[in-house]
Amino acid sequence: MIKVSNIKWAVLCIILLGAIIAHIPAISNPGFYNHDEWQKYDHIKEFGFRNFAAAYGKINPGPEFGYPMRPVSFLEQGFASIFMMDLPWVSHLIDLSIHLGSGLLFFFLLLRITNSWRFSLVALIAYVCSPLSIYSTAWLGASVDRVYTFWGLLAAISTYYFCYGKYKALALVGVCASLGAALLSKETALMLPAVLLVLACYLSFQQSGQFLRNRSLYVLAVFLGLPALAYLIYRIPALMVTLHGGGVSTYTPSISNLPVNALYYFSYPFMYNATDMVSISVLSQKPVWFGFFVHAALVGILIYCYGLLRGVLYIGFYFIFLLPVLMLPQPGAHYLYASTIPFSLLLAGLWCKTLPVSKPPGLAAKVLLVVVMLFVFVRFYQIEKFFYVEGVCQRNAVVTLNSRLETERLKGAEIKEILIVGDVGAKSYVAQKAFFAREAIGEYKGIKFIYSPAEVSVVPEKLLNIKMSTSCLMY
Repeated sequence: MIKVSNIKWAVLCIILLGAIIAHIPAISNPGFYNHDEWQKYDHIKEFGFRNFAAAYGKINPGPEFGYPMRPVSFLEQGFASIFMMDLPWVSHLIDLSIHLGSGLLFFFLLLRITNSWRFSLVALIAYVCSPLSIYSTAWLGASVDRVYTFWGLLAAISTYYFCYGKYKALALVGVCASLGAALLSKETALMLPAVLLVLACYLSFQQSGQFLRNRSLYVLAVFLGLPALAYLIYRIPALMVTLHGGGVSTYTPSISNLPVNALYYFSYPFMYNATDMVSISVLSQKPVWFGFFVHAALVGILIYCYGLLRGVLYIGFYFIFLLPVLMLPQPGAHYLYASTIPFSLLLAGLWCKTLPVSKPPGLAAKVLLVVVMLFVFVRFYQIEKFFYVEGVCQRNAVVTLNSRLETERLKGAEIKEILIVGDVGAKSYVAQKAFFAREAIGEYKGIKFIYSPAEVSVVPEKLLNIKMSTSCLMY
């Protein structure tokens, strides 16, 4: 007879295998998405990984807060970028490994807290195949969001063992080390101390019915605050520059951006036919409001089933890791990666809620949840397909341009500028994202790219005239 525990572990393995299969389009994507990852590739190709690690692995506060101080995540990103040209599937597999690793940490944390395999497994399914996680998972350049979330979940598990385990000092070291690694992966991790403290208060309340008299929580609060305080003190000059509008415009916050960005981020899980959040503002707003009302309806059901406090906590945790970016002028779907955690808890909580399906309200609620879950998985695939199509296009553009440049090099041509003219219907923006701010293209360095809707009649010296077809081929 098969033990029940063995069946549960088998189900877990099947879910992980299913997650890998669901991500096959992401793994098999022959190309990439943006110039961020190509810049890392260029650096390593020219100077080697050791030089890259010395340049990107150092702790530098930067001239303004938009300057990324992310040595931990940049080292991972650099390692993954080594394989971009020759073995792109390896780069994507590294991205997926971090995502699945975070999913397992999330699963085991829930299993410890709830002692419910059913709830934890449903939450894991909702996490690994989420429309909120796939944008970062499929984009190597957005690995920073996955990496800081991974360390944040590790810090949460250490917090659990600090509250329940025997070796509190060792758990405290784990909390501080994981929090430090998260802070050095992305600035958004500054929100983690507050989240971890709330988790610790919940665990204390679950254990003893109160938390204010628990002295160990005050010790934890101090150790949670120290890494964050040290980080802020080190970067306070850069932060002040950004707050006074002295930084890069893309990272200069404005309160006027908050309402629209909050709407977009809240609507995104159910915003059908919308993938790239940057272009949402110029598209029809119907998907935005559709996504808003569906998400709001689920929050309403959550409040009905579990009470107002759970609904407020959900909204708070959904947005807490978005607070640093809510006021930025340019929203990005990859920022939503950490919000996958509360979103998965929402879906799992509603799915596992015991409702009598023999009665019309219970049956209607179950049918609605089935439709919602199917819609969520369709959104996941929709976004994943978007990245695959973009990646194929970019791969064609990169390979054919490199081939053309090699031909010109063998001719002895000196090229300083490249004019790219897209055919009617060509995705010229893919070329812009692939070649923007690159250190080197093939054997050529310091090339300036010019994008034009039409060819120039007189070609200046040292300028290469390139056309881009609808198949993303450079000729």
